[in-house]
Amino acid sequence: MCLGYRWLGLLVQAVTNTSLEEYCQANIFGPLGMTNSSFFPFSDEQRSRLMPLRWFNVDSGEYEELTTQHPGLTLPRR
Repeated sequence: MCLGYRWLGLLVQAVTNTSLEEYCQANIFGPLGMTNSSFFPFSDEQRSRLMPLRWFNVDSGEYEELTTQHPGLTLPRR
């Protein structure tokens, strides 16, 4: 299933002949002064400020840090 925002991203890339990241940096993030915004916040400087992934444990009623993920969903966080 492909959602509308994915189609829009593909369309932007095809029309502008750039990646969606490059387009957003030049036309959205940059003009708004969002110097730390990115689809890929994994530089060493940005990585140190990422919030840990958490999930709500219904049994304990508390949020817990996500320490395991399906390999296909794992982000290069560390």
